[in-house]
Amino acid sequence: MDPGGDTGLAEYNYGNRVWRTTVLPYEPLVLYGFFLAWIRPKKAAQSDVQIICESFDYRPVGKYNFGGSRAVPKVDLTPREVIGILKLVCAQHDLDIVWQKPAIVNGDDGKKTNNPSVFWTDAKVKQLGLYKPGHVHEMDAVKHILHYRSFTLGEEGLYKALKPSFSHYTFEETMA
Repeated sequence: MDPGGDTGLAEYNYGNRVWRTTVLPYEPLVLYGFFLAWIRPKKAAQSDVQIICESFDYRPVGKYNFGGSRAVPKVDLTPREVIGILKLVCAQHDLDIVWQKPAIVNGDDGKKTNNPSVFWTDAKVKQLGLYKPGHVHEMDAVKHILHYRSFTLGEEGLYKALKPSFSHYTFEETMA
C-alpha cells in the first residue's frame, strides 16, 4: 500500500496469480469500511494474508524561525492517518504489517527515473506487463509487493521474467 491523499493499493493472489490495483480517496470512514471488506473474507477463508505498507517518516526540515525554534514545515500528514486506519483494521484481525521505506520505490533522493537505488523501476514493471500509465500510487504499491516478493521471499521467477537491458553500457567498435 502507498498511503496518502490518494492511497494506492495493490493485491497479488498467489492462488490464481492475479494482480488487482486501485486508488482509494482519503475519506476515513470509507477507508475503514474498505479495509474491513478487503481483509475479512481473506481471514475467514484462512488465506495467507501479508500486508505491505510504505512507512511514513516525519522529518522536520527547513530553516529556523526568528525565535530559534525549528520552523513547522508544510507537510501533508494524511499518510499517517491512512496508516492509522490500516493499523486498526490489522490489529482487529491479528495481522502484522511489513513496513517498507519510500526509498524502495522513490530512491534515496526521491527521483524515480533512472535511479540506481531503485530496483523495481517503471521499465521493469512494464516488462512484467503490470504497468498502468498515470496510476502513480497504484504502481508504487505494486513495486512494494514486487520488492517484498523478490527480496524478502526470494522469488527468482520475477528476475527471470525480465529482459536484459544494455542501455547503461557504452559499446565501441573494435578495429581488427
